[in-house]
This record gives sequence, structure tokens and C-alpha cells, in this order.
Amino acid sequence: MLEYWIRLWRLHSKPIHQVVLYLRKTNSPLVRVDELQVGETRHGYGVVRLWEQDPLPLLQNPALMLNT
Repeated sequence: MLEYWIRLWRLHSKPIHQVVLYLRKTNSPLVRVDELQVGETRHGYGVVRLWEQDPLPLLQNPALMLNT
């Protein structure tokens, strides 16, 4: 995540908000991690666990509907 942030910042010099989107429910402890910390370097990012979200707004958004 930090490497992507650095590359984007160098290209665009604009505010960047990173989010990890987990699509499937898992018991992995990684789904609770929202930062990278190594020494004095700390890089935070958002985490969305889709199974914890209210499905109604997603189902009502036509942009998210699949054409079958």
C-alpha cells in the first residue's frame, strides 16, 4: 500500500485515500489490519469488509448491478 501511495503521489501530488476491500468473509486476522508499521514508518489505509456492510444501498445502486 505504501509503495502504491508513493507512486501515485509522485505522479499526481494530490490527496490519496487508500482502501482495501475484502469481498469474502474470512477468519484471517489480516482483515483487521489497517496500517503498515515498520520502525518509525507508519502508513494507514481504510478497510472495508463487505460482509459487514448493509446490502440495501448496494442493491439499490444501478451502477453496481450486473447485466445477466
